[in-house]
Amino acid sequence: MRNTDTLEQQTNTAFYFQDAIKLSPEWRVVAGLRMDNYRQSLQNRITSNTASQSPSATSPRIGISWLPTPQWTFYANAGQSFRPNTGSDVLARGFSPESGRALEAGTKWESADKRIGATAAVFDIRKRNVLTADPVNAGNSVAAGEIRSRGFEFDLAGQVTQHWRLNASMVLNDVTISKDNTLEVGGRLLNVPKVNGSVLAVYEDALASGQRYGLGGGITHTGKRLGQARTQAEANAGTPAFDLPGYTTAKLVAYFRINPALRLTLDIDNVFDTSYYSSSYSRVWVTPGSARTVTLGLQARF
Repeated sequence: MRNTDTLEQQTNTAFYFQDAIKLSPEWRVVAGLRMDNYRQSLQNRITSNTASQSPSATSPRIGISWLPTPQWTFYANAGQSFRPNTGSDVLARGFSPESGRALEAGTKWESADKRIGATAAVFDIRKRNVLTADPVNAGNSVAAGEIRSRGFEFDLAGQVTQHWRLNASMVLNDVTISKDNTLEVGGRLLNVPKVNGSVLAVYEDALASGQRYGLGGGITHTGKRLGQARTQAEANAGTPAFDLPGYTTAKLVAYFRINPALRLTLDIDNVFDTSYYSSSYSRVWVTPGSARTVTLGLQARF
C-alpha cells in the first residue's frame, strides 16, 4: 500500500542587480537587490488533490568595506534571503518558502606576497520556515517557525613556507529554535553541531627531474548534534534529548605530477576506519558515516 505518492513541479524566476561603488581608496560599498517569483504545484497521486502556491519576494543586500592597508580589510554585510522548500508535510501540503535575514562583520588579511590569507567573522542569521524532522509524525518534515544562528568562523589558507601548504577552518555556531508552534523553543536544530573544524597540511617539493609531488594529511572534527527533534511538551516533561556523539576523522592525501599534462592522486578518507554517525532523523533512523575510503585518480589536461 502506498503511503506517499506525489508529483511536484517548481518554477522560479529571479532578477538580480548588484553594484560596487568605490567611495575612496579605502572605502567600498556593495549593494544589491534580488526579486524572486516562485510557483509550486504538488499533486497527491493517491487522492488526486493538487496544492499550489505562488509566493514572491524582494531581497536587498548591502555591504561596506574599509581597507586601511593593502593587507587588511574590515567589512560588514546585511541582507535578506529567499529559498523555496521542496517536498510536502504529512498532509501532502507544500511548505512555505524559507526566508532569512543575515548580519555579518569581520576582517580579512593577506600577506604582502599574497601566498597566505585569513578571514575571521562573527554572524547573526535568522531564518523562517527551515525544514526539520516532524517530532509527531516520523518520516515527515515540518517548517520550523524561526531559527536563529549566531557564531564565529575562522579560515586560514595558503603557502606557510616554501614547502608547506596549510588549510584550516573552525566554526562555532549556536543554532536554536526561537519560535515554533510544536518544536521546543530555545532548543537546538537537528543535526547542527556547535563546533566543527578541520586542518590539512601538505608538504610539496620537486624531484631533480622537475616533477612535483605532495604528501600530507589532516583531521576533521564534528561536534555533538541533536539527533531527534523534541516538542515543547516533551521538553516541559523532561524527556531527555537524543544526541549524536561528536567524532574526528583523519585524512591522507598525495599527488605526483608525472608531466605537465598528467597528475596522479591518492586520497584516503577516514584513515583509521573510525565508526561515527553522520546524521539522524530520529532515535530509530540514524545514518552511519562512511568507512575508510581509498581513491586513486589520474587527471589529464588537454
